[in-house]
Amino acid sequence: MRTSSEILGDLAALGTLRRGQLTEQTYSVKGRDGEAHRQGPYYVLTWSDGGEKRTRRVPAGEAPDVREEIARGKEAQALVSHRCYDVAILD
Repeated sequence: MRTSSEILGDLAALGTLRRGQLTEQTYSVKGRDGEAHRQGPYYVLTWSDGGEKRTRRVPAGEAPDVREEIARGKEAQALVSHRCYDVAILD
């Protein structure tokens, strides 16, 4: 079983973490020619803060970084959850 120090080291190595979900949205608008045109994609980050749902638009250039931060956040959650599970079983 891994020690708390090892897990804390792994967490520190992950870097910037983020919770939430990043979605890609597009909009259809009618142009001057009468045809529907898609606009976007637009990226929207959604997360929970104190039980309230929060959203924020993310610039397209930042979307890849935000996706990576969310993935690292999930990895951190798995590390912590696994450790809590181990402690609960040993108690």
